[in-house]
Amino acid sequence: MKIEPASGVVVYFASTTSRSGKIPVQDELFPTTGALTYKDVTFYEDSLTFTDETVAELVSQAKNAKTQVALAKMLLWLSVGGGVVLVGVGVFLARRRGQRSTAA
Repeated sequence: MKIEPASGVVVYFASTTSRSGKIPVQDELFPTTGALTYKDVTFYEDSLTFTDETVAELVSQAKNAKTQVALAKMLLWLSVGGGVVLVGVGVFLARRRGQRSTAA
């Protein structure tokens, strides 16, 4: 599994799953009187690998997500900076208005 670290998008995946167990097997020569033996058997097995088209699409999505993460980080600081500027302008205008009302 390969993951783009900034956004956490999976860009490649390969997996093999196997389910196995033991089944009882009777003695072939004396099926009713012989002791049971257990044989290992695979019940289910699959293999999953992303195709080249899927990997290309996921890489594209990871690039877009990485850009969005960078933009969100920048937007946070822009909004904090904008808030500080607005508070400063508000204080300036309030002081200016206060000086006008005392002068009149």
